[in-house]
Amino acid sequence: MNMESSCRGDVEKYYDATAERTAREWYSNDILLPTQRDVMTLLPPRSSILDFGCGPGYEARRLHSLGAEVTGVDISAESVRIASSRNPDCRFMKMDFFAIDDSVGRFNAVWASGAFIHVPPETMDRVLLSIRNLLFEQGLLAVILRDGSGSVVSHPVVDGASIERIVYRYTQREFTEYCRAAGLAFLRDGVLDTSLREAGWRCYFFIRE
Repeated sequence: MNMESSCRGDVEKYYDATAERTAREWYSNDILLPTQRDVMTLLPPRSSILDFGCGPGYEARRLHSLGAEVTGVDISAESVRIASSRNPDCRFMKMDFFAIDDSVGRFNAVWASGAFIHVPPETMDRVLLSIRNLLFEQGLLAVILRDGSGSVVSHPVVDGASIERIVYRYTQREFTEYCRAAGLAFLRDGVLDTSLREAGWRCYFFIRE
């Protein structure tokens, strides 16, 4: 098993183990609802949105409640199971970010809340190009990521075993350069709750050129 596959395996294991807890915490937490409303102002009615890294489906539910047709993808089978059971009007698929293709469809927007903390610099070009290819012309990428440079490594205990969890951080300039190379143009900052910004999160909108 190569290093990239091993890291993805750790991510999958972590989110399978924490899916139920995450659902309990986040289905009742609408801190990103203003951000989602901001996204919807840029889209036509009944837009199709891909929830990229959907977890157990809490943000997919809110996007659907705002009028979007939502498809969610996630590497965690347990997260996808919970998302599907709690959101019968949305579609969910287990899929690796690094192998995503047009079998999921094409979309007016891609919502990526926290997903890019799992994308290392060496695979960023590939992931962003895949996202661009899933967007209709002038489609929107709404991304929430951790601000900064480099990565932060922790070792949470999952099912009695310590796993390596790597969180990748990107400055606005760095991420915008990656997007530009993939054919995604910076549009503007998105609305984001002050507490999230103080915790180091940022929201940016990009348009498919």
